[in-house]
Formats: sequence, structure tokens, C-alpha cells
Amino acid sequence: LVGGDQDYFLDANTDTLIVVVVNRETKQVSLLSIPRDLWVYIPTYGWGRIIVAYRIGARTKYPDGTGPGLLMRTIEENLGIHIDHWARVSFEGFARAVDELGGVDLLVPCRTNLQYKPPTSEAQQEIILEPGMHHLDGATALRYVRTRRGDSDFERAQRQQRFIRAVWDQVKSWDIILKIPGLWSALRGAFETDLGLGDVLALAPMALNLEPQRVRSQYIGRNQIEYWTTEDGASVLLPVPDRIQEIVARLYDPPSAGGEAATSVRIEVQNGTEQPYLADIAADQLRWFGLNIVDTALADNPNYQQTKIIVFNDKPKALAVLARRLKVAPENIIYQPDPNQPADIQVILGNDYDPCR
Repeated sequence: LVGGDQDYFLDANTDTLIVVVVNRETKQVSLLSIPRDLWVYIPTYGWGRIIVAYRIGARTKYPDGTGPGLLMRTIEENLGIHIDHWARVSFEGFARAVDELGGVDLLVPCRTNLQYKPPTSEAQQEIILEPGMHHLDGATALRYVRTRRGDSDFERAQRQQRFIRAVWDQVKSWDIILKIPGLWSALRGAFETDLGLGDVLALAPMALNLEPQRVRSQYIGRNQIEYWTTEDGASVLLPVPDRIQEIVARLYDPPSAGGEAATSVRIEVQNGTEQPYLADIAADQLRWFGLNIVDTALADNPNYQQTKIIVFNDKPKALAVLARRLKVAPENIIYQPDPNQPADIQVILGNDYDPCR
């Protein structure tokens, strides 16, 4: 998936780059965000940022004048991922697609600055999204996935994947299959792909039957790169090959038996802080790891400093996932056997829980 300006594929660099791995046998989809400044070897060109591969391919007509070919080969030679298909969307097309869907409901976990300069004005306009549920129209959604105000390209990659998951979660009904031909026609010119309408319709049943825990988000992030300055003085991200290959391997890992067993465990999440929406945000994130959140509520007081896990019915696999994802120390896991509780495990979020880290 490639994103950028309308004329951008010939004149500028790739703004967004996400590899999507679809495994029909295991019914899994893995997303891998590649940072724009990753320093790679570009065939027929030499060393450069991965963001220039598409533009160079388009300008040199490699191999067929479309541009994606050189980017696909660059990804395969540097990351070992074979790319079968491509899709690119312009900024305008992205906004149009969101509006065609009637907007998208997104649970925003972190305060986000959407400051931007409209094309008709020299003044910056500032929009702040506070944590909580927001209904985003096309223009606002575009600002959400593009902004880097106050953070970096790594955090932006997380926002982009969060938005993709929200779109999928919102449209995954059988009615969408009937709408796909209309959407395909309505959005003609807003995107390009080597997939045909028939290919998209063939993928739709898998998308509709996909379970949240089978959607995996992976990122080439700070742990997989080293900051480096080229001889020309450019600041780039030098890949650490062993760590990158660990991330790539995860794209193809089969479903975890432990993760599958955790989906039936009943978990309640309570907010033990004064931060609004914290239980809803945690519940949303935990569901993507395959955990069954049956309820959210306020705790008995808002002054918990550390997150606690209370175990009413011993469920070791789900407990292990919870403790790891919430970074809960063993001393904050409390066993209170009680088979009459409506939940097997109760989580009380403390001020140490940060959904943005």
C-alpha cells in the first residue's frame, strides 16, 4: 500500500508504505509499516531512502512504466518479502474513500495535534483530538494519518494501522460485498492498483470472517534501526538486518495456540484513574490481541497508581497475555478465587498504564 500526493508518484517521494501479507490458509492478515527514511539498496540506482524507489521506478519506467515494480523489487531484495500486488492512493482519494463510507469512528488513545495549513491560507490551523471516540470525515482522517506534530514517523505508522483496523472493523458486514462495485466506480481515479474488481470481491469473504486477533500489526521501529548520517549529511535510518528479519518472520508465524485459548476467557477492565476513556481505550487495544473483554467500568476509586490484575478463575494463558501487554509486575497480580464472579479476570488500570507508549 503506497500513499501520497495526486501527482506525487512522479514528482515526490512515498509518504506512506505498508506491506500487507494475506494468508488464506491460516486466515491471517499482517501489516508491516516501513519507515520512509530506511536506507536501502535500490536496484539500477544505488543506495538511497526507500521513499525514492517508487519515484525512480516511475521516471525510469522500470520495468513497465508504472513505478511500483522498482519499489517491489527493492522491498524483496532488502527485506526478503515477495510482493504480488500493489495499490496506491492519493491524499485526495483517501479523503474521498472515507467520505464515501460515511466517515469512520475511531477510538483515539493519545492526544493528537492535527495542525495543518489549508491550501487557501497562509495561517496554520490547529485541531486537537483528545483521547476518546471521534467520528472522522475524510479531511480530518487524512490529517490524523499524516500528522507528525509532536512525535515521529514511527508514531504516525501506528496511527495509520490503527485507522486501517478501524475501517475494517466498521465495514465488516456482508452488506459491504454488495457495495464494493459501487465504491469501486465512485472512487475511480482516486486510487490505482493491479488488482481487478474480481480479485477484491474474492478477498471479501476472508475479510468478513477475519477475527481481530488474526490481524497483526508489525513495524520497523526504533529497535530495528540505527540512526546514521550519510556522506552528504542526510539523516537516515540504517537497518539492523537480524532485528529486521525477526520482524519479517513474524508476518508468517502461524496462530498461537495460547492466543486462541485466551479468546474465551472473560475479562473486565476498570479505570482506576481520572483519565477519561482509559478503560475503553485499553479494552479496544486488548481485543486486538484476541482477549475477550466482557465489560468496562470505573474502579472503586480513581487513585490507583499501579495497574492490578485480579484473578478469580485461574486462566494462565490469558493472564500471561494481559501481564505482558499491560506490563504488570508479578506482585500486582492478585489471586482471589471466586467462581461466582461474572468475569474470570479483572483489570484495574492505574496511572502507570500509558496507552501511547
